[in-house]
Amino acid sequence: MILGIGVILFILLVFCFLKINSYLNTPVDRSLLANGFGNAFTVYDRHGMHIKTFLPSEGGVHIPVPYEGLSPHLINAVVAVEDKRFFSHHGVDIISLFRAATQNIIGRRVVSGGSTITQQLVRRVHRVPKNLFGKAEEIFLALRYERSFSKKEIFIAYMNGVFFGDNTYGPEAAARRFFGTDARTLTPSEAAFLAGIVKSGMKFDPYRRFSRADERRRYVLVRMRAEKLLSERDHRMAIAEGIAVKERSTAFPAPHFALYIRDSMRTRFPDALSATSTLDLSVQGNMETVLRNGLKRVASRNAANAALIVLDAKTAQVRAMVGSLDYLDEENAGMINGARSLRQPGSALKPFLYAYVLDKGNSPADIIADVPTSIPVAGGQYSPENFDRKFHGPVSIRDSLASSLNVPAVKWLARYSVEEYRQLLIRAGLTTIRRDGSYYGVSLALGTAEVRLADLAGAYTVFANEGYYIPPSYVSAVRSGGGTVHSVPAGNKRRVVSPEAAYMIVNILTDRNARLRAFPDPRGIIFPFDIAVKTGTSKNFRDAWAVGLTPDHIVAVWIGDFHGSAMEHVSGGGGALPILYDAFLSLNEKAVPSVFPMPESVERCSVCTMSGQTPTAACPQTREELILRGTERAPCRFHFPGSVLALPKEYDHWRAHVRSDAAASDPGE
Repeated sequence: MILGIGVILFILLVFCFLKINSYLNTPVDRSLLANGFGNAFTVYDRHGMHIKTFLPSEGGVHIPVPYEGLSPHLINAVVAVEDKRFFSHHGVDIISLFRAATQNIIGRRVVSGGSTITQQLVRRVHRVPKNLFGKAEEIFLALRYERSFSKKEIFIAYMNGVFFGDNTYGPEAAARRFFGTDARTLTPSEAAFLAGIVKSGMKFDPYRRFSRADERRRYVLVRMRAEKLLSERDHRMAIAEGIAVKERSTAFPAPHFALYIRDSMRTRFPDALSATSTLDLSVQGNMETVLRNGLKRVASRNAANAALIVLDAKTAQVRAMVGSLDYLDEENAGMINGARSLRQPGSALKPFLYAYVLDKGNSPADIIADVPTSIPVAGGQYSPENFDRKFHGPVSIRDSLASSLNVPAVKWLARYSVEEYRQLLIRAGLTTIRRDGSYYGVSLALGTAEVRLADLAGAYTVFANEGYYIPPSYVSAVRSGGGTVHSVPAGNKRRVVSPEAAYMIVNILTDRNARLRAFPDPRGIIFPFDIAVKTGTSKNFRDAWAVGLTPDHIVAVWIGDFHGSAMEHVSGGGGALPILYDAFLSLNEKAVPSVFPMPESVERCSVCTMSGQTPTAACPQTREELILRGTERAPCRFHFPGSVLALPKEYDHWRAHVRSDAAASDPGE
C-alpha cells in the first residue's frame, strides 16, 4: 500500500516536473517586449535643430533605442541600484529574495521586494496580481523570459518602458529632455541621475523634485563605486561635476510645418520616430519677422492673416513655411495653415498661361488687341475687364504679362485650348485644379481655380529650371524603430514647358521697365538684384498674392482672411509685394544672387514697339525683344511713311474713346 502511494507520488512529481519544464521552455511571444503605447515623433530642421516632439495618442514622449544606443555608464548605474547580479542570475535572484523576505518578516511590512529587472519587466507586461500567487507567477514567467530572450533584449525592453517623469518614457527621450543629448553619450553623473529616477518617475521627477532626484544620483554613484562599476577617479569627478537639467521649453517654432511633417510622414512611415526636414530654422525665424512686420502696413484694411513659403529654387526644398501670423490666434483662425489652404491665385497663374502661348509658336513681341471683347461661353457672353477698367489697344505678350492685363490673357487662351492649359497646370504641380477645362472656361486665364500657396511656389520651379517642374520636398530622412534611417528622395522632375518659354517668362517678369505700369510702388521695381516678380489679386480683394523668383530662391506670399471676408483694396502689388521685397532682402543679405542664363536657341532682335514686328523707317519707337534664333518676322504693318498709323478695324473703339488713357498706371492684378 505504502509502496503504491509512493509510486503514485513519484509519478505525480515527475509529471509536475515535466509540465513545469515544458512551461519554462515554451518561448515567450517576442511582441510582448514592445512597449504598450505609441512612439513620440520628433521633427528636426536641416541642421539637426529640434523643432517639435509630438506625443503619441497614449503614454508620453517615448523614443525606443537599441541596447547599443545606451551609454555603458547608464547600464552600470541601473544594474548597481536595481539588480546587481542581473548578468549572472537566470531571472530570479535567490539571495535577494531571501534577504527581502527576511527584512519583510522582521519589519512586519514590505520593506524590500527583491525583484530582478526581469521580474519587473514581467510585472509591467503581464500585470500579475500583488499577492503570493502573483509572486509565484512572476517568478515562473521571469524564468521563461530568461530562456526566451538574451540579457540585452530583456534589459533594453525594460529600460525603454521606464517612466522618467515629465511625461517622458525610456532613456533616449529622458536624455534628450533633461540633458539635450542622447542616451549613448551620457556622462557617469547624468547616467546616475537617470538610473536614480528608474525607481520612481513620480518620486524623483527632475522638474518637480530635483533636490530629491539629485540626492538619489549621489546614492547611485556610491553604489556604482561599491560594485566596482565606477573607478574612484570617475566617482570623484561625477560627484564634483554635479548635474544640470535643461529648462522646460514651451517654444514651438514652425508649428504648421511641423504638424504637416508629422501627418504626412506618419502616413508613409507608420513606425517613424523622427524626421530630418529641409526647413532652416534661421530662415524660418527671419521670415516670420518679415511677415509680421509686413502685415502691419495693411492690418487696418481687414488683412487679418498672411502666409509665406520659401523654396530652394534648384532643389525645391522648403526652407521656410509660415502658415499664419500666430498659430494660437483663435480669433483669426491662426491654426489654419495658409500655405496649404485652397485660395484663388488671380493673376499669379498668368506666367503659366503665357508660357503655354509661347510654346504655341509665339514670341514676347507678339501683340493682341486689348479692346472691348465678348467671348461666347455656355449660357451667354463673357466680357473680361482689366484691373483699371481701361483698354490699352495693341499690347505685346511682354506688356500684357508684366502689366497683368486681363483682357489680353483671356483672348490668348481663347485662341487655344483651356483643357490643354489646365493639363499644363496639373503637370506643374497644381493638382487641385481637378475639373476639366469646360468647367473653368477662359476665366482660368485669370486664376479663378483654387490652388495652395505651397503648390504655387512649387509650380514656379518650372521657370527656375529650364521648363522642368520639381516637386517641393519637406523631408530628407526619416528614422524608424530600431534606428533604421529611410532617405526620402525628392520627387521626379518633369518637363512642363520648353527651356525657351521658361527663359522668356523669367525675362519678362524681371523686366523693370515692363512692370512700371503694374507696380507703382518702388518695392515692386527697384530690387538690388534681378528678380522675377508676379502678383495676383482674387475677386473682391479676398486674396492678395506675390511670387518672386531668383536662381537661388522662390518666395510666395499670401494675404487675406481665413474667414473669407474681403480686404479693403489690398492688392497683390500693394499688400503682398512689399513683404516679398523684404523677404528677398533677408534671404540675400549676405549673398549675391546668380543670374538666369539665356538659352543659345534664343536671340535678341529689334521690333516695333507697337506692332511687335520688324521695324521700318516709319516706326517711331523700337525696342529689343527675345525671339527664337532664326525666326523671321514680317515688316511692321501699322506704320507707314508720312506718320500714317493704320490699325485694323478692331482698334476703332480704342482709338476713338480710350487711347488717351492707354498709359494709365496700376492696371493689372
